[in-house]
Amino acid sequence: TSASISLRANRANSREYLRHVLRSYGLSRDEITQLVDRLRDYVDRDSEPSINGMEAAGYKAAGYQRPTNRFLSSPTQLKNVPGWSDALGDNFEHFLDLVTIDAGNRPNFNTAHPEAMIVYGLNTDAVQKVVGYREQGVFKTLADVNKVTGHLVPIDPLEFTSVPGDFVRLILRDRSSGQAHWIGIKLTPRVGNAPFKIAYRVAI
Repeated sequence: TSASISLRANRANSREYLRHVLRSYGLSRDEITQLVDRLRDYVDRDSEPSINGMEAAGYKAAGYQRPTNRFLSSPTQLKNVPGWSDALGDNFEHFLDLVTIDAGNRPNFNTAHPEAMIVYGLNTDAVQKVVGYREQGVFKTLADVNKVTGHLVPIDPLEFTSVPGDFVRLILRDRSSGQAHWIGIKLTPRVGNAPFKIAYRVAI
């Protein structure tokens, strides 16, 4: 499976998918609005805070490290956005499994995490059918997904993709220490002798 919900909160569809995921953790509408606004302010380029957000002046007043005002460099950087780790509590690490710093958001039922498919509008029974089917088959069109699940999946057919993304996350664990790392890899097959580049490496 792959993480497919993007943390690029400057995009409207990213914000909507994030709201769906956060609702699944039982957060209130007000809590979700504040978290998404704060993430949006953290990554956008301006210095004007959203209604429920926070920009550099607010970070300074609260004693936080100032926002980078650029896309996150790794999912764990979300810890630097006030409120996120506190609101999700013990579910924070689990949430990070579902998200990506890449553009993401194009539903790919061949690789999507089962919980991401709930965000795309499938119920648990339909998700199980998708997971079972893709063990030996491939979804080429949205119609294939509709046929296997027996439901009309409520997403725009133009957003659907069956092609693997160019961003992957590996987990490497040191056998002696047990320490694990997330390694984000961006595939770059068109860049001469550099078929990929490491976007981040963080201990987990």
